Amino acid sequence: MGGIRLALENGQIYVGFYVIGAMGAIGSFVGRMVCGWACPFGLFQELLYKIPSPIFDIWRPLRFIKYALLLFMVILLPLFAVDAFGFGQTWFCKYVCPAGTLQAGLPLLILRPDLRASLGFLFLNKLFILIFFIAWSVLASRPFCRTACPLGAFYALFSKVKLVKLRLDTNRCTNCEACHDVCPMGVHFNESPDDMECISCLACSKVCKVNAISLEVGGIPLTNQAPYRPTKAQLEQR
Repeated sequence: MGGIRLALENGQIYVGFYVIGAMGAIGSFVGRMVCGWACPFGLFQELLYKIPSPIFDIWRPLRFIKYALLLFMVILLPLFAVDAFGFGQTWFCKYVCPAGTLQAGLPLLILRPDLRASLGFLFLNKLFILIFFIAWSVLASRPFCRTACPLGAFYALFSKVKLVKLRLDTNRCTNCEACHDVCPMGVHFNESPDDMECISCLACSKVCKVNAISLEVGGIPLTNQAPYRPTKAQLEQR
């Protein structure tokens, strides 16, 4: 997005379609499953959450912050807030991203001690954001993923069309709400199986005693389920 204006002003059509296309392909195939199985910062947050401490939930409306960050800091600001040469900045990466600070900024300072003398407000601001999310991750499950990650917000847009997804068998489900307690993203899977926050981590399927949750690809189940035998209580409800 940051290079589109510069390219167009020079009569060129240089847009990172290969980046958008690759992300779109991943999103349409697995959606936010990437967050649950491949994100190192997500793993880091889950490890922090295992530290014994008081546990707090995350106010659900805070999830919309990541969509605002995606719209403004990843798309609009790089596209319209350009320098004298017409080039936009990577605003989120430069000013916010705690994952970049942890995985790139701090290791670089360890490898290049000479750079420490040039540190300023920008780095201290990002370090503060990193410390904030580290502390929050001890008290709540995956706060950065749930409230501030624009990449997670992008993949969440594919929640209803992705090929690999978790499926709920409503005939089997007893609404015991066991899936509520284990979801790291605060999803109530029996109530909203296509929830945009779901990262397909399979935690809910592991605790489901009636095998009501299965993983499927394009509608074809990947996990074997025992034959459905309704309980006496379910038969009476019918």
